Amino acid sequence: MSPMEPLHLCMLYLKHILSTVDADLVAETHPSLRENLL
Repeated sequence: MSPMEPLHLCMLYLKHILSTVDADLVAETHPSLRENLL
């Protein structure tokens, strides 16, 4: 495993968390937008 690989995985994980949180925030603040996304 290269030294950069754990960092890369960590970044992917953070991006995943951020996108999930963003979706939750949008759902709370704009329910109609969430319906459009789903």
